[in-house]
Amino acid sequence: MRSDDGGVDRDDPLEVAFGALLLARSPAGVTLTPVGTVLLKEARALLAHADHVRVRVNAAAGAPTLTIGILGDGTDPGVARPAAAYRRKHPGIDIRIRDTDLTDPTCGLRAGEVDIALTRAPSDQTTLTVRALRADPVGVESLSRPKASIRSPCTWSR
Repeated sequence: MRSDDGGVDRDDPLEVAFGALLLARSPAGVTLTPVGTVLLKEARALLAHADHVRVRVNAAAGAPTLTIGILGDGTDPGVARPAAAYRRKHPGIDIRIRDTDLTDPTCGLRAGEVDIALTRAPSDQTTLTVRALRADPVGVESLSRPKASIRSPCTWSR
């Protein structure tokens, strides 16, 4: 296949297998084509189903499972360290991590998709037990010399 940006031939195995371009490549970047969008949606559904199968098989085998919903980045060291410690302490429990975004601030807890959720405050505490684990510092950064369009400096108070 020939790339649209005049570059070298790119024989992507998936594009060859499907006989269609999955990615539109240009000097400005790469975007999904309509075919690529369909493939992405179907691949996500297959991966979710595979995960569901694993959970059901583990449940049938009697293996206990703890599913943790995490709002944002599941690689956060503040989350990864306690999860690793829990795994060491409870090696027989299958721990699943479910990353979510702000479209579901309870990380699937209300829908029954997770057992516990690590999320951000404030949260609706109706029918939920909420415990604060830590306080994250939030900072504001600015240029030492503001742009000319900013006539007065910003001041922040607590």
